[in-house]
Amino acid sequence: MAESRNHLELVQVALKYIKGIISSEMSKLIQIDSPDTKRPEMIDRFIPDILLEEDSLLIIGEAKTIKDLERKHSLDQYEAYLRKCQSFIGDKYIVISVPWQITRTAKNLFRSLKNKYSIDVNVKIVVINELGENSKI
Repeated sequence: MAESRNHLELVQVALKYIKGIISSEMSKLIQIDSPDTKRPEMIDRFIPDILLEEDSLLIIGEAKTIKDLERKHSLDQYEAYLRKCQSFIGDKYIVISVPWQITRTAKNLFRSLKNKYSIDVNVKIVVINELGENSKI
């Protein structure tokens, strides 16, 4: 699927954040949904924008534009990604990159989803925007 320029920029924001929390060796294992790299493996029936799954580390990165954040497809993705994190043994992150205008909406949405699905406190959810501001949920 052709992605908007805005979406591609948000993927880069998430990627930069992810590379900042892992070693340079680990960064070679990152899979990005891009024609230039190895496409991430599916989680349930969804392909995340970014995936790093190693023995004791799982990072799922997803970029959402204003119009995509709360679509049914997106909500189904989040549920699948949260279930994957729940079943993973080790450190687990979901990094959501959004435009600054919907940062608060994204944080509230993920707080609600954590409660709805009784998500383990060990699942670290990070909402980041293109200005580099991030919040852990």
